[in-house]
Amino acid sequence: MAQYNFLLHAMLALSASDIEATSRKSSPELAQSAIFHRILAIKYFNRALSAGLHTFEEGNAMLATCWVLLYQSILIDEGLSEYLTFVRGCVLVPLQMGSKDLKFLFKNLFSDDEIEKTRPSLQDMPAVNLRSVDAACTSLEALKPLCEHEVEKKVQGRLLELVRRFYLSSCDGTNSLF
Repeated sequence: MAQYNFLLHAMLALSASDIEATSRKSSPELAQSAIFHRILAIKYFNRALSAGLHTFEEGNAMLATCWVLLYQSILIDEGLSEYLTFVRGCVLVPLQMGSKDLKFLFKNLFSDDEIEKTRPSLQDMPAVNLRSVDAACTSLEALKPLCEHEVEKKVQGRLLELVRRFYLSSCDGTNSLF
């Protein structure tokens, strides 16, 4: 695990955020620990990403890190922009893995049964701040003229569709990833 310190710190960040979110009493220490580990996870993740993806283990550790940080984004204040950043990572890392014929450890992650199993937990999620959703939509719409290649247009359209789902509910926004 030491070679995948980005995943270790992401897991510590999510754990601290989850404990803090489910505690009856606010804990500034836990919130600070969550952000500290999140920053380290992102720092180490960016280094690993810059070095390139080379092995099955490395690719899956990077993908797991994106998912862990994505879910932590739900638990932190004003986390929508961070959420969208890691949505992008959850798409780009598998694309890199696929281009190198690396297998996915999480191949059943997106089955309809698995998505439906998460629905009860996601239905209790707090609503996303609609001003953040408005700002995200405005930014994504402004990107459209800059998208020249078909893949850029598809990613921009998909992200805009995902963000618009948050107008319905946090659960719909999260499930639209799948």
